[in-house]
Amino acid sequence: MLINEESERRSRVRFLAQVEATGNAMGCHRWRGRRDQWGYGLFGDGTAGWCGGERVAHRCAWYAEHGPVPEGFVLRHTCGIRDCVNVEHLRLVRRGSWNKGARGRPAKLSAAQINEVRQRYAAGGTTYRALGAAYGVSHVTVANIVKGR
Repeated sequence: MLINEESERRSRVRFLAQVEATGNAMGCHRWRGRRDQWGYGLFGDGTAGWCGGERVAHRCAWYAEHGPVPEGFVLRHTCGIRDCVNVEHLRLVRRGSWNKGARGRPAKLSAAQINEVRQRYAAGGTTYRALGAAYGVSHVTVANIVKGR
């Protein structure tokens, strides 16, 4: 095995050791390593290597699956969980054009997830707090969803 291949293999193993499949309602793979001040996972030292010198964990996950993020694009977490590294929860969007919620902020839940929250609450046996924890939003957000606000 070449030195670069061995180094790449070790980096992938180190990366995967920091990922926890949470089993939450959305299927997030949460980053257990260090995070930046905004809650995004950090990996590596920023040098060229396994994930192209990326330091943000979700960008490393994307790089491993799809290659580099094209110029002018960013990755959006469709789950709204900043430390999620599940590439199925990442979407390429043009910088500044991601989907906005009612007050002009990025929407945390999709329309399908909002319907699911309403259905689960209507079925009974759960609380705003429990649903909030399952979907990565506050109990106030769940209350607003259930009440149609």
